[in-house]
Amino acid sequence: MSTSTQSDLPGLTAYRALARSLPDTAVLMFDDSLRFLLAEGRDLPAFGFNTARIVGYTLGEALNSDLARRYESHFQAALHGQQTTLEESFNDGRSVYSIQIGPARDTDQSVVAGVMVCRNISAQRTAERKLRESEARNRALITAMPDTILVINQDGLLVDYIPNQVIDIGAMMVPGMNIRDLPAPESLVRMVFDVIGRTLRDGTAPPADMAWPLPNGTTAYYELRCVALTDRQVMLLVRNITTLRRAEAALRARLDDLSALRVLEAQLSDSIDYDRVLDVGIEISRQLSGASAGFIAVQQGGDARLMRTFGREAASRFSVFEAMVQGICARVLRNQEAEFIPNVSADPDYVAAVPETVAQITIPLITHRGLVGLLSLESDRPNQFTETVFDVLCILAGRLAVALGNAQLHAQTVQQLEALRDLHERVSDLEQVKTIMLQLGAHDLGDPLMLINNFVAYLRDDLMQGKPAGEAQFEYLHQIEAAAERIHRISRDILDAERVDLLIDSERFEVLSLTALVDEVINAQRLAAESKGHTLSADLPQDPATIDGVGVVLAQSVTNLINNAIKYTPEGGAISVCVRPDGNGYEFSVTDTGLGIPDEAKDQLFKPLARIGSREARHIAGTGFGLYLVKRIVERHGGSVFFSSVYGQGSTFGFRLPRACTP
Repeated sequence: MSTSTQSDLPGLTAYRALARSLPDTAVLMFDDSLRFLLAEGRDLPAFGFNTARIVGYTLGEALNSDLARRYESHFQAALHGQQTTLEESFNDGRSVYSIQIGPARDTDQSVVAGVMVCRNISAQRTAERKLRESEARNRALITAMPDTILVINQDGLLVDYIPNQVIDIGAMMVPGMNIRDLPAPESLVRMVFDVIGRTLRDGTAPPADMAWPLPNGTTAYYELRCVALTDRQVMLLVRNITTLRRAEAALRARLDDLSALRVLEAQLSDSIDYDRVLDVGIEISRQLSGASAGFIAVQQGGDARLMRTFGREAASRFSVFEAMVQGICARVLRNQEAEFIPNVSADPDYVAAVPETVAQITIPLITHRGLVGLLSLESDRPNQFTETVFDVLCILAGRLAVALGNAQLHAQTVQQLEALRDLHERVSDLEQVKTIMLQLGAHDLGDPLMLINNFVAYLRDDLMQGKPAGEAQFEYLHQIEAAAERIHRISRDILDAERVDLLIDSERFEVLSLTALVDEVINAQRLAAESKGHTLSADLPQDPATIDGVGVVLAQSVTNLINNAIKYTPEGGAISVCVRPDGNGYEFSVTDTGLGIPDEAKDQLFKPLARIGSREARHIAGTGFGLYLVKRIVERHGGSVFFSSVYGQGSTFGFRLPRACTP
């Protein structure tokens, strides 16, 4: 190669123009002494070049020694006509360059210089990396799909096969085979080719279900979905839906059972005749369960009585039931929980009333009023009873219990209806008279009270002035004073009862916070509790516990219950107040460690003028109107009162109110 000057070097201008016109590209030209004749491009510093020390400088002068040694052999090879392509990473791999080092030739193809072209390919490599990552994700997605993937051409040839899910078709599937060779009915093969044809024509096809008969006599079910890949190939997605179809079959069987339950519902709804309810219940139970024997027993007077039976010699075999309830039936009645025993021989409590029995289902018949009876079914065939049968029978038993309870209630109602009509008329008259008397009495008691109190004051003054008097006179004064105070309390409570009705009738209900109302009353009663050395604690929710009502009368109810707890608890006791959610409403309760209620007094507690009839409570002032007012107020607000008490240990009184209808 001859040495040339920079001015007459061929291609110099062209290479300079190339470097300036292409983005992210640098061009360097060097002579046979490895001296740079040309250096163009903004990415030169990325290679370690100092742009002020390139043109006119040798490779060793323009680059650091490591880079110079790396490129020197490639530069020499270029001057001898050889082409080299390298790829270099700079800036910790963030910049990637493609480097081509080759000869620059004259018109006669002789090598006159060497050229180094550097092109920034970072974006290209980043795109390639992302493409590889995307391909990896897609492959992982395909592998994770619950579908087997088949690529098939228009002739039925299997091009590719990804068995993500077990497909039981009685043959191995491998690429290169034809789906016509599968051991399948001709109708199924035609269906698959029809799906392929429609997909190639339209680009896709609606999902299709396929039922594939298996050699063991069962059937496998598959869903086919197909999309076109090219004008000659499709991708067929095959999903095994055998479990789904079998579940649907079980659901249809369950729906049949529910249809039978609807029949039962219709028959029971049409009748409240006790005998008909029993007949329908035992027959539907037999039909739904396929039981070989069974019975329905009901609670009468605290005892279980056999009412309906079926099965060979059923009545005599189940006679042990009435003689002494025992075995599984006794356990179910005791626990009031249904039981399904698939193998009665493994149950230590089983009593063999029917010797051939293999399995037993026993369900208590329970309503909101309590236990009304028992349904017991037995089977002499293994696997006749299943969990599904058990579940359906539990539903049946619930409806049967309600029907029996309603029939019993109807029978009792018919017997009492005439007596209730007469009693209602008499009570209505008496209630009207009582209301008038209470109003008159409450109004007229004011003047006598004033007179009694005045005379008591005069007599006390006389005695205090030293006038002769005996012990009897002081006792009389005490009795008069106590009677006057009691009359005063009665008149106040009677007026309170009337005031409650007037307030509730006249005031519009508003949304109240039961939490805030109770908290306010507790603060007002705290001093009274502390005066007796009581500990008064409260468990109130963060929830405002909104209710609808008249605040002043509800506050009176809360006050009465807390005040009663304070009065009837001996000094140094503990009183706790609680508000908590209860279903669709809220519950307020007051628990004390007080005297408790004797059993004989519990039935009278919420009646007017009723008081605790215990020796310990006789000295405590009261009229017996407090709990009556609480009950009246709560019921007028759509709620209910409750209490529990152990004599000598304490009591809990409270009420439940529905949640506010408006926020």
